[in-house]
Amino acid sequence: MMIFKSGDVIVIQALYWTLTYTGCRGSHTADPWYEFKEKFGKTYATQSEEHKRKHIFFENLRKINHYNDRNKGAGRTFELGVNELADLTANELPKGLRPYDSSPFYHGWRGLGGLPIQFEATGVKLPDHVDWREKGVVTPVKHQHNCLACYSFVAVDAMESQYFLKTGKHISLSQQQIIDCSKLEGNLGCKGGMVDWAYKYILRAKGVEKYEDYPFVLKKSKCTFNSSKIAMSITNYGEIKNGSEVSLQEAIAFYGPISASIASNDFAWNYYTDGVYDNPDCPTEVDHAVLVVGYGTEDDIDYWLVKSSYGESFGDRGYIKMARNKGNQCAIASYANFPILGKWKQFSPKKEPRKKK
Repeated sequence: MMIFKSGDVIVIQALYWTLTYTGCRGSHTADPWYEFKEKFGKTYATQSEEHKRKHIFFENLRKINHYNDRNKGAGRTFELGVNELADLTANELPKGLRPYDSSPFYHGWRGLGGLPIQFEATGVKLPDHVDWREKGVVTPVKHQHNCLACYSFVAVDAMESQYFLKTGKHISLSQQQIIDCSKLEGNLGCKGGMVDWAYKYILRAKGVEKYEDYPFVLKKSKCTFNSSKIAMSITNYGEIKNGSEVSLQEAIAFYGPISASIASNDFAWNYYTDGVYDNPDCPTEVDHAVLVVGYGTEDDIDYWLVKSSYGESFGDRGYIKMARNKGNQCAIASYANFPILGKWKQFSPKKEPRKKK
């Protein structure tokens, strides 16, 4: 079996070959299933459960090889590989968004900050390449595990980035507070929610505690928010013009990383490892929240640089490059927003985008 590595993700090019390992207890023969379990520390409660997961794993592996072969034939530049999700079915993948019309507070509720700011492109000339990681603005990749609360992780990621841009200091904020305490806004803890509802909750609560004071516990718990421990607050949040990729690009260049809801219910998206994910067949119904931390061009394909909350084993160390200027693929610009700290100041075309220190 030939094994190549892209970051921390194992790309396995054959299904049934075996590889002999030599260790202190002598040599033993391992197959892709053994390699997968060792790599990601997988254990199962019963033999029947392991048998089930092994079957799912090999079916996903078959699809990964099929997609890679098909992509090469079609001239596509992205690759798929095994990650820690490979023993899960499509229905078990940890997403975490609710439909926008599922909250009684969505229609007509204005929140404590009034209506969100509406942001639309001004037409100013923008840099060809932006990667906020290069300036230390983006905090480390996090892992939501089986808690379907991507909305909370992404809201916190965006706030942490804005805090750094405003103060020059890093901060680690609590996802768990939002998971536990934002039911009024429509969020359902570890069963889904929306990023803008998280921002509305933060406005109502007047802030968020530090992670160390209210750590993530992988499940919804009783709300124990302590207002005396608020570490950061927002004054409002902004919404990018629906479906406008140029508005999203300008917001990223000028304001920093932007939270977005995307349609990720696609096999190829979930097992991406390298290249630019360019898939005209990507669905349009959003089901996952991400942080867009930059943009650029690779192999003549414009892309968005996207941070997920699946840990560093996902994609390229937690990131995926998604096609840009391809008709709003995966609905990436349909529900994009950002937290506002302090007084809102509308961008002027006469000014250059925020200079990166």
